Amino acid sequence: MFNKIIKNFSGYILSDILAKSVPFLLLPIVARYLSVAEYGDVSLFLTLLELITIVTIFGLHNFYRYSYFNIEKNERKNFSVKVIFFTLINFSIIFSFFIIAYMIGVIDKSYYMFLPVTAFFQSMISFYICIKQVEEKPVKIGIINITQSLVGLGLSIILLYSGFSFDGRIFAIVFTVIIFGIICLYSTIDSVRSLILYDYKKDIVEFYKYGIKSFPTSISWWLRSGMDRVLVGSLLGSIYLGYFSIAMQLSLVISVLSIAINNSVMAKIFHLIRDGGINGNFKLIKLISISFLSVFIISIVYYLFLPLIIDLYLPSKYSFSEKLILPLLLGVVFHGLYLLLSNIFIAVNLPKTLSYISIVGVVIHVFLSLVFVNLYGLKGIIWSSSISYAISSLTLLVVCIIKFEKKI
Repeated sequence: MFNKIIKNFSGYILSDILAKSVPFLLLPIVARYLSVAEYGDVSLFLTLLELITIVTIFGLHNFYRYSYFNIEKNERKNFSVKVIFFTLINFSIIFSFFIIAYMIGVIDKSYYMFLPVTAFFQSMISFYICIKQVEEKPVKIGIINITQSLVGLGLSIILLYSGFSFDGRIFAIVFTVIIFGIICLYSTIDSVRSLILYDYKKDIVEFYKYGIKSFPTSISWWLRSGMDRVLVGSLLGSIYLGYFSIAMQLSLVISVLSIAINNSVMAKIFHLIRDGGINGNFKLIKLISISFLSVFIISIVYYLFLPLIIDLYLPSKYSFSEKLILPLLLGVVFHGLYLLLSNIFIAVNLPKTLSYISIVGVVIHVFLSLVFVNLYGLKGIIWSSSISYAISSLTLLVVCIIKFEKKI
């Protein structure tokens, strides 16, 4: 079991490191050719793209993840067609809303009209990755992630050097996502004809019922990360947002590790629950415990060596960022536990319970952020995030224990 997990983990961590390193390579180039305001506009575009992608896919990829182990192998392609079809419906509704909003002047920036289309194809990429996760094929995930990052990097550099500035950066983002979204779409279904001939009426209630239950969990992630950026920028100003961004980049090391571990054990968690159930499944408990402790121990070691890393790679004017790392790392560790436990809830078809806990966590996070920002400034916002993740993950753990006793 653990040989396969280690193999999967190696694939995920290597691909994540290579894919996540691209933004670091691009940062000095983008900063040279874009003004601070333009850089902020690009960041806002990406933030909105994340949000609209979540709305477009509407948790349907989680329905596939749950159903994967409960349907016959020859039915999985048909199920993929259903997910894509309903994602297309969501896209059509969102795009119509954008057209109306642009016509009446609610949306005043023309490049925002690319958001729905880009979000749809980003949904296709996310769905493809979801499929390869449950199939335990990290190499294919790595190929799509790394290639997309490299193409985006190369296109951005060419356009920026050619003098296209802000428009070039936006075009690079949109074009890259659309191209790889098309590749993922045609790798997922046999033909467009299957989409056209699909009779959606018999499945629409089931799919959207699951989507409604799963959606709050997905949107809660964005509300946590997006709310932090909005609060820091609007209440504390760009200088503190800079400190926050540097600290976030430094904590990204552990975040990548945590997500890679979760991705590598996700399919195994589903297998263990399918084969042995929940109650008394010591292999499941052992797997989750080892995964969580691995993230926790590595985080401690990383934090101990972090001052040396900061002294070597960051100028002294960024030294304040070091003081923000501890709460950020704690938040990453608890988020890792949250991801691991979330797999159980998806595997036993409890997305509604997971959504309730996620929503409560977001409400706590927003409330604490608004209170702590006035008392402790930037540190208050970061600590509120860590505390809310701790509450959410521990709540999931308690609910799991209760469900074990009731023998799901």
